[in-house]
Amino acid sequence: MKKDPFDFTTWIAESVSLASIEVVRKAITKLAETHTFGVHKHSFYISFITQDKEAILPDFLLEQYPEAITIVLENQFENLKVVAKGFFVSLSFSNKLYDLFVPFKAIVNFSDKSLNLNIPIMYDGSRLSAKAKKNIQAAATAKSKARAKKQTGNSNNIIEFVRID
Repeated sequence: MKKDPFDFTTWIAESVSLASIEVVRKAITKLAETHTFGVHKHSFYISFITQDKEAILPDFLLEQYPEAITIVLENQFENLKVVAKGFFVSLSFSNKLYDLFVPFKAIVNFSDKSLNLNIPIMYDGSRLSAKAKKNIQAAATAKSKARAKKQTGNSNNIIEFVRID
């Protein structure tokens, strides 16, 4: 059977995702323009795929968060700069400042706690390399086994499937 060329479901999902990314872009751009420590009331929680081809973050964060990480832009961040494909920001981890680049297309969730706003965003799995997909699958399997072992004392009876694409 031929696939229907009018894939409205996919088109709508992609359009919603692109619109959501644009909302995030505008919010972060406005924050970069107006940020003064302690002045704004907004707390941006941004979850993104750490293995995205364009994401830049320290190796220790990639090891600790092999799938995704949530960063907070509230009061303690520096050097926020928005560019066409994402944003650069300096964040402190263990009292040391690190530079990150977050591609807009790697973002999977954006929240502003001050407004009780939450925007989930569909991620395009094709942006992952084969190695990244394998790493994410391995991390998900390890987490699954650890959860099973913690809950039952046995890690051999649980299988977890993670869809990457």
